[in-house]
Amino acid sequence: MSFLKELVEEINKVRENPSGYADKIEKMKTYFEGKILRLPGSNVGYKTQEGAEAYEECAKFLKTAQPSEPLSGSKGLTKIANELLEVVQKDPSQIGGVDMNALIEKNGSFVGSFNRVMECGGATPEQIVTNLLVSDGDKNRGQRDALLSSSLKRVGVASGKHDIYRTATMIIMCTKFENSIDADDNETYGGEAPASTEKPKEPEKKEAKPEPAPQPTTSLPTLKEKIAEPQQPRPVIKEPPKETKGEDDNVLSVDRAERVVVEGGKRKKKITLTKHYKDGHTEKEVKFENL
Repeated sequence: MSFLKELVEEINKVRENPSGYADKIEKMKTYFEGKILRLPGSNVGYKTQEGAEAYEECAKFLKTAQPSEPLSGSKGLTKIANELLEVVQKDPSQIGGVDMNALIEKNGSFVGSFNRVMECGGATPEQIVTNLLVSDGDKNRGQRDALLSSSLKRVGVASGKHDIYRTATMIIMCTKFENSIDADDNETYGGEAPASTEKPKEPEKKEAKPEPAPQPTTSLPTLKEKIAEPQQPRPVIKEPPKETKGEDDNVLSVDRAERVVVEGGKRKKKITLTKHYKDGHTEKEVKFENL
């Protein structure tokens, strides 16, 4: 089974049985020494922002969360995920400057809710999903809400190497996607995760040198830090498409939800924009468009 298919299946595990997945998260809180996470079989400690409390809070949330239908793969969303991954691999800080509306229109169109989630540092599908659910350092837990949202039905994923964070993963989800690539939009994720765009090098015929021993304690990377050592997964950024250019620099992300309503005997499109600011507060804006 390919890495990307395993990732989608891991997402669906928590969607279909969040209370069962809570056991995994709860077990990990026992591996903390203060705010240092020491995983079994590893002699490296990982410094977190919230420590075991974030894992405990996540486990409690999952035990009461409602199950959602599994996501089905979309070729169109997968293409969008791969294009965004290329941006992240070059410079993660540039992800906010991507014109999502243009990118979506190039590959198709969506109906309903749309979310994109970025995770850096997770080396396995379980690590990626765990990091998104716990969201250490992100009090809004927005990426957790996206993974469990019952309004999201389709998904596209891409994952590859990153020079700073070792790995980067993009997850694109929406309610419905009409693909412009071909008639069949169902994605099977038949290949391996796109680890790198470089051609594989021929192995050198010389004695391999031992790798340097890892540092006993390291910190989780953030997008503002240049940390070259291997890192445990870090807080992620969820940035749905921007609505307008020149938006306030304090806006971290914008969630967009659309539905058709009847007002005054006329059908209208109701658009709800939820803005998440860097200081932690959110604002909602509702507008209508005639159909």
